[in-house]
Amino acid sequence: MKNNPPSVLPREIKFRIWHAVKQIMLEGSIQYWFKAVSESGRDPFQSGIEIMQYTGLKDENGREIYEGDIVKNKTCTENVFNKAEIFFEDGKFQAKASGCNMCDEYLSNGLFNVFEIIGNIYENPELLSQPEGGK
Repeated sequence: MKNNPPSVLPREIKFRIWHAVKQIMLEGSIQYWFKAVSESGRDPFQSGIEIMQYTGLKDENGREIYEGDIVKNKTCTENVFNKAEIFFEDGKFQAKASGCNMCDEYLSNGLFNVFEIIGNIYENPELLSQPEGGK
């Protein structure tokens, strides 16, 4: 058995699915979902769904952080817009922040415990445009 280098931690591979037609978030096995869709005879990528991957990290409250989550940086003092969207790009999870340069620095260093999940881009898109205090 091959050991992982100390700086690389194994993480659980999990997904959740936003069903745009039904306007619901589905959690559970992606294999189960693909099986159900394929048995229906529909193309899974034409079914109005968005697949989000688990980052392998948790917020300050122990909640799993997925792509598409909106997080609040609890330590940001730079701006009243201290919220960010989590996304995957260039081989890593990143934060698309609204004016907080500290967010990407924290993510790059794996410091997710300074974040709190406050919603996601599908069920709460308005959170990214609201100034602090408008929650």
